[in-house]
Amino acid sequence: MTVSRMGYPVVLNLTGKNVLIVGAGRVAERRLTGLAGEGASIVIVAPQVANRVRDLAAKLQAEIRERGFLPSDVDGAFLVHVATSDPAVNDAASAEAANRGALVCRADRAGGGDVMTPSAFRRGDLLVAVTTGGQSPTFAAVLQDHIEQAIGPEYETWTALFGRLRTVIKTNSKEATRKAVVRAILSDEETGRLVRAGDLDGATEAVIRFLSAGFD
Repeated sequence: MTVSRMGYPVVLNLTGKNVLIVGAGRVAERRLTGLAGEGASIVIVAPQVANRVRDLAAKLQAEIRERGFLPSDVDGAFLVHVATSDPAVNDAASAEAANRGALVCRADRAGGGDVMTPSAFRRGDLLVAVTTGGQSPTFAAVLQDHIEQAIGPEYETWTALFGRLRTVIKTNSKEATRKAVVRAILSDEETGRLVRAGDLDGATEAVIRFLSAGFD
């Protein structure tokens, strides 16, 4: 079996960055939804804008340019989502973005840009993403559903807890030891009960007692 090159996984910090979305249909709606809360300055360009996109754009204070794509739309863009049903427009927007040094995410062609958007979900600061390298976004979405059921809402508290414990855990110089500590905390019944109850302070105190008891 030949495995295609998947690309290098990264998480982009879009705070204060300009993001352009070319298109305003269902794919553009998903891209816009994914940008919610990321702090980007968003511009949408399309001759026709779906009502749901218009409503979401208003909530995110995104600018709508209700017309065809122009090369000048890419001015200052850090990331360009190309998401129309017209291959010619997609080609033109992708080429212009690439020429100007913007990152390109092209919805109609796997591997046709610099960036792919995985199926993803959050539990507080925990971000879990799944991608098939563009082979089957639907399969990735189904896998996401399975993983989302396994990683419940309590993992938001787990993530916050380990954020508090980061300095303590880092005092162990060996990675294997750090992982063993984390596994032990995850299996501690009292800590788990408090985490599931959403009691972050109580869970923190429980871990301190647990570690003080002499974890080895």
